[in-house]
Amino acid sequence: QIAVAEALNERGRELWARERRDEAIASFNMLLERFGNAEAAPLRDQAATALFNKGMCLGELKRPDEAIATYNTLLKRTDAGIETVAMTLLEKGASLGALARGEDAIAVYDELMAFCKDNLRNAIYRTDDQGKYLNWWLYNMSGKAKTQKDLLHQSGRSEKPA
Repeated sequence: QIAVAEALNERGRELWARERRDEAIASFNMLLERFGNAEAAPLRDQAATALFNKGMCLGELKRPDEAIATYNTLLKRTDAGIETVAMTLLEKGASLGALARGEDAIAVYDELMAFCKDNLRNAIYRTDDQGKYLNWWLYNMSGKAKTQKDLLHQSGRSEKPA
């Protein structure tokens, strides 16, 4: 089963890279239909990856409402890793910004900064797939969230001061 899930994710990523986003979404949906509620951790990881990638494709197709719904589904999963949650919050904020929902986007960026701060201590000794320390990665994600908030304030798409 894990080989099938990995193949569906890889197929979706390849289609996405070729800018065949609707077909990529179909591949991610196929994985989610088959393995979205699986109990095995490797299958749940594949489902989380498919949700994130689906959200990204939807955003690129200028379908931010659907992207946000997909990100919300992913954020409800209790097994999503630190990196996945942080990236999902960043992309959700971008999707809200694309809908000119600046205040909502800022709230998500605030949530991301708080999430990063709360998880820094847990990440001190953990490394990502490339061997980089996860706490530095979270610090960087928090900086990206602050930058996006500042851009929203500067563009006038938010009423609150930076």
